[in-house]
Amino acid sequence: MVGHRLAGGAGADLAGCARLETLILEDNALAAWAEVEAAFGALPRLERLQLSGNRVPSDMLERIEALLGRRLDW
Repeated sequence: MVGHRLAGGAGADLAGCARLETLILEDNALAAWAEVEAAFGALPRLERLQLSGNRVPSDMLERIEALLGRRLDW
């Protein structure tokens, strides 16, 4: 999902991906961070996340790790 300009709605896109281990969301116009953060609860196997090229709130990475209950490879 690199460069798709997902300005919103990414949470709905991730909801059916429970077996996903790597998620690359580079260079998207993600803005609805509350929705994106909520979607990570449906990704219990996620180990690696790439968000470069997005305006990520300073505490978002720590909040995602707390939600998943483990450290991720950024």
